[in-house]
Amino acid sequence: TSVAFSPDGRHIISGSWDNTLILWDVFTGEQVQQFTGHSDSVTSVAFSPDGRHIISGSWDNTLILWDANTGEQVRQFTGHTFWVKSVAFSPDGRQVLSGSRDNTLILWDVSTSEQVQQFTRHSSAVDSVAFSPDGRHIISGSWDNTLILWDMFTGEQVQQFTGHSDAIESVAFSPNGLQIISGSSDNKLILWDILTGDQIQQFRYSNYIQSVTFSPDGRHIISGVGDYSLILWDTTNGEQVQQFIGNAENVWSVAFSPDFRHVLAGVGYTLTLWEATTGKQVWQLSEHSHTVGTVAFSSDGSQVLSGSWDNTLILWNVVSGVQLRQFTGHTNWVLSVAFSPDSSQIVSGASDNTLILWDTATGEQVLQLTGHSDSVESVMFSSDGSQILSGSRDNTLILWDTATGEQVKRFIGHSSSVDSVAFSPDGRQVLSGSRDDTLILWDIATGEQIRQFAGHSSDVLTVAFSPDGSVAFSGSERELLIQWRVDGREQLQSWIRNNRYLPEISCGQRIAFDASLCMGNILPATPTFVPTRTPFPVPTTEN
Repeated sequence: TSVAFSPDGRHIISGSWDNTLILWDVFTGEQVQQFTGHSDSVTSVAFSPDGRHIISGSWDNTLILWDANTGEQVRQFTGHTFWVKSVAFSPDGRQVLSGSRDNTLILWDVSTSEQVQQFTRHSSAVDSVAFSPDGRHIISGSWDNTLILWDMFTGEQVQQFTGHSDAIESVAFSPNGLQIISGSSDNKLILWDILTGDQIQQFRYSNYIQSVTFSPDGRHIISGVGDYSLILWDTTNGEQVQQFIGNAENVWSVAFSPDFRHVLAGVGYTLTLWEATTGKQVWQLSEHSHTVGTVAFSSDGSQVLSGSWDNTLILWNVVSGVQLRQFTGHTNWVLSVAFSPDSSQIVSGASDNTLILWDTATGEQVLQLTGHSDSVESVMFSSDGSQILSGSRDNTLILWDTATGEQVKRFIGHSSSVDSVAFSPDGRQVLSGSRDDTLILWDIATGEQIRQFAGHSSDVLTVAFSPDGSVAFSGSERELLIQWRVDGREQLQSWIRNNRYLPEISCGQRIAFDASLCMGNILPATPTFVPTRTPFPVPTTEN
């Protein structure tokens, strides 16, 4: 009835009609823990922000806090008089919020299981709740067809949102916390202004809305609807951008073709190609026997590569959808794939802790690269194809020689899994993004850290350089895309020289600074650069 990923992405928790929760290992598919304690169906589950605890809500009217590592019950929360339908942790993990069919929300203290606030303005079941990104407000969606914005600290209603004509099934805050999206059984999504309570946009569909969420930049909304498709909406005009009709499976990986004409996605066990401009499905292929977790286009866009949790890679022709060859050799899930710049070779990283270099034309293994002590999450070729970079759950990056398979450098500095790596355009630096919420810029020649970038409050899942290498971009689970300046000292000094302000100053000020003397009332033809001090000293005149 309910599932959630752990913050590090390594585990999934599921709640079931059989009154239990099960913790699963994402990479092996094996059951890690079973949690027993509820006396009726488990309807909602969530991980704490640090991943150490799990909260569950049930038709037995209670919430239970669990130790994620041991499966032991930490404490039980009692207070609702009917089914608990929705649970959420606060951003700091200190409080838990629950919505119930008893028409109320309750805010709980995680450490004591005591009620902090009860919110009682709804006249029907509360099926969806969420915290604002800053943790100061709460939004609830109800079967009374309304949303209510609450002050978390006082329990007072801040705003009520009316406009739906049927039960509200899902609510979410925009990444900046200024807007709310709601999805309803009335076949509508409504975008709301949090300050005024006014509708900004309405999004209409031909089926009921089950779930909603914002894109990381807040410009788009994706909704899951009753006909098993995903709809992408533009928040600025309320128009449907695309409809992705799949097979009611999760989308695990996605890539654009080099000419941006096609979108490729791993959808459950299948590989699906769409036209980017029309959203029309070109083909869907189902040769893999497990989840397609990674996809890539060749440099000319004529071929696509898929890596799967069935431990294989498959190369496909884009036009015909025909399988060209299969690559077998990994003994665990394939997590990342990349083409060399000329597409003559392929590199793959897997949960068996290895990388394999393949010949694209024959499907034969060229080299196996061993050195990581945990899953290889990200792989990339250098621009000339002579080196390969890998990031791993062992918290390190390794730079490899493509010709020999030998380690050139190991980069140590992250305190958690390295999920994304990138070469700078000039090949002199590498950038890594980690589940320790940071990025690190490295010098390839020395292996030393040049700079660490801290600003994300959740796992950094993707990193990239701008074409000129002066700027880096990173995306994480919670924040919008963040742009960072990565120029070296020489570039920064050059920018300062070219953009500094050279003020013309008075004769009195020149004398005070021991600068060039005035020739009568005529200033020197070329302004003299003077470091600015605030305030300017004013020469005194003695009588």
